[in-house]
Amino acid sequence: MLTQKESSSNLAVRHAIACQQRGLPLLCGQVVAPLDDPSANVLAGRQDRTCPVAAAEAMAEGLPDSELVVFEHSGHMAFIEENDAYLAAMRDFLGSRAAG
Repeated sequence: MLTQKESSSNLAVRHAIACQQRGLPLLCGQVVAPLDDPSANVLAGRQDRTCPVAAAEAMAEGLPDSELVVFEHSGHMAFIEENDAYLAAMRDFLGSRAAG
């Protein structure tokens, strides 16, 4: 059961997992469709217990024009645990959007 204080990111993860478990499509594309650039960079740490890679994969599958990057040696804080790789992934993603 959801509480009023549950964050939208936690809700998105729970939605992704629930949809994946039931074989249902995600509605992420409908949520971001009104944006001028609905692209997304979905980042996940292989050791993350808060938002497992399976949930990130489900989100990436449901988001149009998304990229999934899995940091093999990180948990939930890839931006600290693999800072150089994290920054490179962000630069690549943002650079591809600026060029295209």
